Amino acid sequence: MRGLIPRSRAIPLLDDPATKASRTSRSRAVREARRLSISPKKVRRVLARLGKIDEAKAAYTKSAELDPPNAATAWRNFGISLYNANRLGDAVEPLQKSADLDPKNPQTWYLLGASLVYKMTLKKVGDKQVPEFAPGTIEAYQKAIELDPNGPFGAQAKAGLEQLQQMAPGIDMKINVKKKKS
Repeated sequence: MRGLIPRSRAIPLLDDPATKASRTSRSRAVREARRLSISPKKVRRVLARLGKIDEAKAAYTKSAELDPPNAATAWRNFGISLYNANRLGDAVEPLQKSADLDPKNPQTWYLLGASLVYKMTLKKVGDKQVPEFAPGTIEAYQKAIELDPNGPFGAQAKAGLEQLQQMAPGIDMKINVKKKKS
């Protein structure tokens, strides 16, 4: 395979300022990725990581349109890319789309809850600052626990709910865990 750069060396090249400057559009990025033997999936992730949110969203949207059975996965991957890039506010929309398409995925619900925490506001009540959680925050964590009570996403969601409880004592911590039929 003459002329191809191994994937392990290709990702740092995409972060190179000269490469960034030469890449003016998503199609050019895709051509460059093919030349460097990078999959389109990685191109979408790299665009999100580089902060090119509009281009990444267009790429994930196209992926969801071209492969409807895997649209929930495409939106979840976009949300994960934004979450990993510390763009939690931006991650809410794709994670919500993924949850709507695949409501039985505990990872999506956990990440949605964690991203919604970012949208929390503080309200002054007397001399105290009281947190106001974005609608759906607690429910997303509860859904993750319901779907994955003994797994990693359920455990992370439980920890998230406990942190919310410390911030705002008295929030409803009830979980509707369905028992498996024997």
